[in-house]
Amino acid sequence: MPNTYLDIDTTSGRLARKTATDTSAGSADGGKVVALASNGKIDPTLIDSTALGGGGDAIVCTEALAGGDWVNIFLSGGVRKCRKALAADGTKPAHGFVTSAFSSGATATIYRSGTNTKVGLTGFTSSDIGAPVFLSDSTSGGTTKTPPTTSLHLLQRLGYVSDVNSQVEVQLDFGYEIIL
Repeated sequence: MPNTYLDIDTTSGRLARKTATDTSAGSADGGKVVALASNGKIDPTLIDSTALGGGGDAIVCTEALAGGDWVNIFLSGGVRKCRKALAADGTKPAHGFVTSAFSSGATATIYRSGTNTKVGLTGFTSSDIGAPVFLSDSTSGGTTKTPPTTSLHLLQRLGYVSDVNSQVEVQLDFGYEIIL
């Protein structure tokens, strides 16, 4: 639960206890005091999408996406769209990630900077902290510790493991996109 603070009720002149907000519903929350979310970080809904890429880009997805998926942004009929990135297809490099699930046709929030906090734990341990990770060539939208080596596949570093807890956190730091 967010912390509380005291505010002066300008009508009565009395002090009133209020609760700081840890997520934003938009303009209705204008002027409110910000609290850290339960993970000890500022919730992305509290950051303007134009500031540090905080709020992400709203882009229609052409397939279902799961939280933590790495996504490819592409142009279709003159409109930006997104789909799962895949190193086995040189036309699908990763341009960002999602932290929530989205159904096909939905408008997804794509983050192109920051930390992907929703990478699946399978195959990772705390000893992987600091290790580079790569776009998977076998799982669409997936992450691998082993760089792809298959001819005509894409070798793309996504970033570095910054934490391993119930999920893996990857600090985004894209490397070059290299067709093998």
